[in-house]
Amino acid sequence: MFPSLQLLSLRNTTVSFTGIPTSSSSSSSSSPTTPGRRKVFPHLRELTVEGCNEMNGFPWPICIALKKLDIKYSPGMDDKLPECLRGLSSLTLLTLTGAKIKTFDAEVMATLHALCRLHLSYCNELLSLEGLHALSSLRHLYISSCPKFRSLCTAEMAKLRELVIDSCQDLESLPTWLHHFSSLEALTIWRCPKLLDYRWKVSLPRLKN
Repeated sequence: MFPSLQLLSLRNTTVSFTGIPTSSSSSSSSSPTTPGRRKVFPHLRELTVEGCNEMNGFPWPICIALKKLDIKYSPGMDDKLPECLRGLSSLTLLTLTGAKIKTFDAEVMATLHALCRLHLSYCNELLSLEGLHALSSLRHLYISSCPKFRSLCTAEMAKLRELVIDSCQDLESLPTWLHHFSSLEALTIWRCPKLLDYRWKVSLPRLKN
């Protein structure tokens, strides 16, 4: 089904997928031509969901080739995040804009083995980044205009190279592990008026920018 589709964009619509299997597993006796063995979106690399009020029945578990996912202002996705991300092991870039997500499930994040870039903006309910430490490949993290965001995860994000935090009015401090983090190379913190913890300025040995 859609064997050559690599780019899918769903914008300003109500989407309901029906009759599509949501698991890649099937009995060994099934024929490759039967629905139980048919692969859906086997080569889908990029998916954009924007302005979708409903998003039902999408076969997230079998989009194993997906590399880029961009979800923007889509209320139909709010009750599916972050669980719908589980098992997207090829995903390298995730962008969430206007999503009503409060924090992240470490168990789900641990399945995103290839995710190296995460962009979060205008997520008005975001409180913390707890759970992101489970992203074993995360190198670039961008957080912008999340008014309730208060804290990064308390556990160290081992491979983080770049951190950008912009316009997060409730952010008051940085985690203690960041003060002596040896891998961080670029740090930008801008328009965070409550941030009073400045110890990081003198204790980031590899900081370049």
